[in-house]
Amino acid sequence: MKNLLNIALVACILFFLGCKCQQALDEMKNQTQSPSPTASTSPSASPSATKSDSKSDSDSKSDTSSGTGVSKASYDKIKIGMKKSEIIRIIGSDGEEMTNSKGGGSTFTSHKWEGSDYAIITAVFKNDVLTNKYEANLK
Repeated sequence: MKNLLNIALVACILFFLGCKCQQALDEMKNQTQSPSPTASTSPSASPSATKSDSKSDSDSKSDTSSGTGVSKASYDKIKIGMKKSEIIRIIGSDGEEMTNSKGGGSTFTSHKWEGSDYAIITAVFKNDVLTNKYEANLK
């Protein structure tokens, strides 16, 4: 009987988590379709980072003609060893800083750029030099 109650409890938890996951996916879909910048919704962004991100958002709108945005073409142009500023110029925006840590005399950061239809480019930097890159759903 005790095992049956445990199974029922686990089933209820999984059911509620499943409902919340669909709701979260719907919210993320709505956020990608809305024109609001993602940098301002980041709770970990510092005031100085938010200020520079908002400036770069306006700059990136005028800069988009030179950048190719979040696309397979821009991902293919990005090469290991490039500086962060070169990658920002290729994509056409600053993206969102996901992590920032220091250790061993180096600074490690990761940035994410999101496009339409869940397209994502993620870049990992050591002292502002690209060490790894990842992509998902690029066209």
